[in-house]
This record gives sequence, structure tokens and C-alpha cells, in this order.
Amino acid sequence: MIRYRLFEIWRFVAALLIMLYHFGHFAPGDGLALKNELAPLRPLLDMFFIISGFLIFARYGEQVRDARSYGIYLYKRLIRLYPLHLATLSYFVLTGLLVSVGVLRTGGEPQLYDWSALPSNLLLIQAWGVEDRLSFNFVSWSLSAEWFAYLLLPVIILAFRRAGLAGLFVLLVACYAVLELMVHTGVMPFESWVMADTWGAYRTFADFVLGACSRFSCTALP
Repeated sequence: MIRYRLFEIWRFVAALLIMLYHFGHFAPGDGLALKNELAPLRPLLDMFFIISGFLIFARYGEQVRDARSYGIYLYKRLIRLYPLHLATLSYFVLTGLLVSVGVLRTGGEPQLYDWSALPSNLLLIQAWGVEDRLSFNFVSWSLSAEWFAYLLLPVIILAFRRAGLAGLFVLLVACYAVLELMVHTGVMPFESWVMADTWGAYRTFADFVLGACSRFSCTALP
């Protein structure tokens, strides 16, 4: 299997910078300046998702052919994604419990520990438009969005196998059109879909499709 180490490094750097930006919201004192300095780098998150789409399509584009191979693919993705998510979420849940009984104080936003949102966080669907705001480990919305894109990989593969690059391009244009329509009609409550987080799953799927388009120049599925 071909390893795209340079892309993997870019993806790691993008993820690290975005993580610092998000946690900068809760930095004390002068640490808040870090958030403002890193704000222009927010588009790196889309670069992260595009590279993820490239790498996932490169690795699983030929492997996922039926229900069994799709199940194996999802299992591999889930065991790589979910244990760390669950461990981190458990930490925030414990912290929220201690805050709620007065053992700890927090300078963060009260809605960070929104217990009604715990099921969606456990199910990794908090970035699918089911919540009004992010809660607990709020940066995990990107994991939720990636999980959504992982689930829909067969859509990307089908588009490619039916019509090659043209099929992927049509799918990409359709994704962008739907995103613009969702913003224009107010379904997605953001000024622009590139800022979406609680609705980030749909933005991420479009990025995955774009990543798959980029992969087309390197490989072809039979």
C-alpha cells in the first residue's frame, strides 16, 4: 500500500494548529491572544478534511465493494476513532459532574456541560445538525463530521465507478449546491457553510469528495 507521508504530515500539522485555535477560546489571560493569531488558519481544517478524503479514497476505494467489505472498513475506522473520543468525553463528563455539585469551578461557558447533548456526543452525531451548540469536548465535532463522511464513502465510490472523474465532479457540485441552499434558506444557521461546526458533517463530506477528485489523478478503480 502506498503511503503519502507528506500529506499525513500536512494533515497532522493542520489538526494541531486547529486544536490550539479551539482550545485558545478557554485560555487564561494573555493566552487568548493565541486564538486571535491562529484565527486566519481556520481554512486549514478544510485542508485536513480534503487530505483525509484523499487518503481514505486511496486506501479503501478499491477495497469497499460489498456489504462485508464496507463493514470491515467501518469497523477499522471506528476502532481507530471511538476509543479516544470516549476517553476524552468521559473526562469532560466527569468534570461536568464535579462542576454541577460545586466541587470545581469553571470559567468556561455554562452550556459546555449540556447534559441533553450527551447522547449525541456519545453517538458521534453532534455535528450532523442535531444540536444548537457544541458541548463537552467541543472540538470532537470534527470527529463526528469525519464519521459522517466515513459512513457515506460508498456514495463517493459509486459516483466514481459509474462516471469516473465526471461523476465525482457532479457529486462535488451537488454538495456545494446543497450547502449553499441550506445556508440561503436558513436550515444551516451560519453566514457561510465554511464556518459550520454543529452542521460540519455536510461541509466535511464535500471536502472528502474534493479529496477523492484529487486522488483521481493518481489512481483509477476498475
